[in-house]
Amino acid sequence: QASPCYWKTGVDSLLCHPYCVITYAAQIIKGTTVKNSRNPIFKHEVRMHAPLQGPLGVVTIAVYSEEIGGKEAADTLIGSATFDLDQSL
Repeated sequence: QASPCYWKTGVDSLLCHPYCVITYAAQIIKGTTVKNSRNPIFKHEVRMHAPLQGPLGVVTIAVYSEEIGGKEAADTLIGSATFDLDQSL
């Protein structure tokens, strides 16, 4: 899928409006959007509820680019990572 700025050249073509989404179990947290960035730094501290017993499951962190153009424009997935908490802790 083409970048929303595919017609631009140079540094402007690399700028986007990224934000992250953290998913754990049925909990979803959307971070704030960093406007006009090609190297965003997300300084989010989140707290999510984990089960007291049993497996912890996985956490997924996805980074999207917010598309300009109203509700009809779908945001573009830039990348994602999944962490298995049972193997990590």
